[in-house]
Amino acid sequence: MGDKEASSENQARISDEEATTTRVGVCTIVAKNYLPYARTLMQSIKEHNPHFHCFVLLADKIEDFFDPSEEIFTVDVSADLPIPDSEVFHFKYSILELATAVKPFYLEYLFNKHQLDKLFYFDPDIMVFNDLAPLITALDTASIVLTPHLLDPLPDDGKRPSEREIMQAGVFNLGFIGLAGLSKTLPFIRWWQQKLINDCVVDIPGNLFVDQRWIDLVPGLFPDVAILRDPGNNVAYWNLPGRAVEEAAAGQFLSNGQPLRFFHFSGFDAERPEYFSKHQDRYTTANLGDVNKLVKIYRQRMLDNGYVACKKWPYAYGFFSDGSRIPEFCRRMVRDDLDLQDSLRGKDAATIEAAIIEYLNQPYTEGEADRVLISRLVYFIYEQRPDLRAAYPDLDRANRLEVAGWFVESAEREYKVPDLFVRPVATSMRERASYELALSRQYNFKQQAEESGAYAQQLEHTISDLQASLSWKITAPLRNVSFYFPRKNKV
Repeated sequence: MGDKEASSENQARISDEEATTTRVGVCTIVAKNYLPYARTLMQSIKEHNPHFHCFVLLADKIEDFFDPSEEIFTVDVSADLPIPDSEVFHFKYSILELATAVKPFYLEYLFNKHQLDKLFYFDPDIMVFNDLAPLITALDTASIVLTPHLLDPLPDDGKRPSEREIMQAGVFNLGFIGLAGLSKTLPFIRWWQQKLINDCVVDIPGNLFVDQRWIDLVPGLFPDVAILRDPGNNVAYWNLPGRAVEEAAAGQFLSNGQPLRFFHFSGFDAERPEYFSKHQDRYTTANLGDVNKLVKIYRQRMLDNGYVACKKWPYAYGFFSDGSRIPEFCRRMVRDDLDLQDSLRGKDAATIEAAIIEYLNQPYTEGEADRVLISRLVYFIYEQRPDLRAAYPDLDRANRLEVAGWFVESAEREYKVPDLFVRPVATSMRERASYELALSRQYNFKQQAEESGAYAQQLEHTISDLQASLSWKITAPLRNVSFYFPRKNKV
């Protein structure tokens, strides 16, 4: 498998002369609301590794929210990367999925543009507390360096995460990866890019967790892979039971007696620091020991770097051009339809958006022109809701109007579905009601007045109700039921 351990600190420390001749790059990827994370990470890297060249990829749009020239790092934008079918790529992934899917494309871009000898990726929610010389030295003999989530077994204490949850997320934590020069790593990078073109998703039942699970295969598929076992690397909530973190001197921290190199604050909220990480329930600030000192340092850095203001900045790829929010399941529908993606290849952004909206509003089956609309989007939700299917099992006939009515009343409230998807269904309901009313009036000429008149009056009330409020009554168990997706445990 080519597994290698990191050298000792004495072997690993590089000279000042070597530092100036070896071009070492470090990068991270953020949306603009995560800019304080990137600032904190890069400041800590520069403090301990001033010769590193620092880069930040914005998987977002700047939109005049900040001035890249004022940052201590080079800012790149994901739309500028040579990603195939970039517009669709940016649409079909959530913010977490996109920020991880662009990673191998950015790594290749940086190698090519800046002629780097070695390149490290760090998640933005990491802070460096020491020099990273051992990581540089590891890449003298290895092409790829990785850190496993665990070096020690987790306690069977019923707390999260468990070892089973770690297995679901992946053996290695892709909050860090180190690569030697492009000549050694290009086959790996290109393989990784192909896997993430359409399969960088959070799908725990499907054995996928963004870019991370794919890396489980890397030690077997590629040569010269080093698995770093230094307990000072990538310390985080998931491995803290096996890492004794202590302050040896003012501002100097150890992990299992070794220098703490970088700490991963995954799931940390600077406004709620007492919970340490939202992805676990094993620790609070009450039982963290000296890790509390790290938390306080990190929190203050985050606040100083604009955390409160930046967290409100909008994600540019979260909205249609009219300002309507894009529901996450719309992304999944596009991602799952490869024929649709093929049809959008080479189109401009406006054409792609219009085609996606039209696609989602199309009837889910052919021959639906004269019936109440059940769009692809309505049908997707219907298929994901066992309770809805149980209450309204005959979608094609008896329950069609009820399902459409439920969608018109509930879609915005339960799923934040914008009006551009609700309006076509509501319109079809009004048109169908008008058609039924016209038929009833024609029927009046052939049937007794009292019989047909009662039917016409009933339909007139129906269309009046539709036009007034489109309010449909459904049973209580169907209200306020969350749309099902696999739980997202970020580790």
